[in-house]
Amino acid sequence: MAEVLVLVDHVDGAPKKVSYELLTLARELGTPSAVVLGKGASAAAEKCAAYGAATVYVCEAQELDGFLVGPKASVLAQLVADKAPVAVLLPSNVEGKEIAARLAVKTGSGLITDAVGVTKPVLYQHFDSKRDLYQALIDEVGERLLGNIAKAAAEATDGKSQTELGFRAYFRWVAEDHDAFRFLFGSGTRRDDEFNAAVTRITAEAAKAVAPLIAVDIDERHRTTIAHSLVGMAEGASRLLVDRGDEFDPDEIAHVVADLAWAGLRAVQPVSQPKA
Repeated sequence: MAEVLVLVDHVDGAPKKVSYELLTLARELGTPSAVVLGKGASAAAEKCAAYGAATVYVCEAQELDGFLVGPKASVLAQLVADKAPVAVLLPSNVEGKEIAARLAVKTGSGLITDAVGVTKPVLYQHFDSKRDLYQALIDEVGERLLGNIAKAAAEATDGKSQTELGFRAYFRWVAEDHDAFRFLFGSGTRRDDEFNAAVTRITAEAAKAVAPLIAVDIDERHRTTIAHSLVGMAEGASRLLVDRGDEFDPDEIAHVVADLAWAGLRAVQPVSQPKA
């Protein structure tokens, strides 16, 4: 029978209930194979084999620990290329959905979300087009970035700390997932008018979140311009670091860039309005 891959959700080697449910569903489609990643994978592999997984693929590379979805999607994409499974089943949580979306883009496959049961006909339901899938992934990655920035800024007590925490959230996101940054701000996305418009909207939302942190007596038009400039600083610095392949401390970079930005903001003078 055809192989069905199941990404196992586990905590330090203890598979969650949903993983066993997915292995059961996989039997309806073909031969279930478990994919166990990260710390404790070997222990989880034994439990999955005992539950009935015909094959268990294990990878305990350090970069797979935690919530980094890019490396996990890459491992799955390689397995799909090597094993040609009939389906890949993943948990319907935030991480699982993002891994699924990235995997679909990497492999050119369809994607089903929030399925409560799986049958062979269901496998052929997917987004209307690959463009719709790509657009959905842009939105999801962008929303995660914006959410990180908003959450970080909300924890600060003054403008300067808000500025640094906002930059810290941005650079941590880049450091943890180079693939997400390349995907969102890469030339492939920018060359397409529709996708570029989506990224431009995300950039504008980031600038909108930054604008209230600019404690300078200027009109809203100039405040918006400065906010976009700050977001551009973060994107430009990130592009250089990612393109060079540098390993960098996101908190250190955030501190340096925030100091530069804050010094510049303090030097901004109110813009005089033209006389009528």
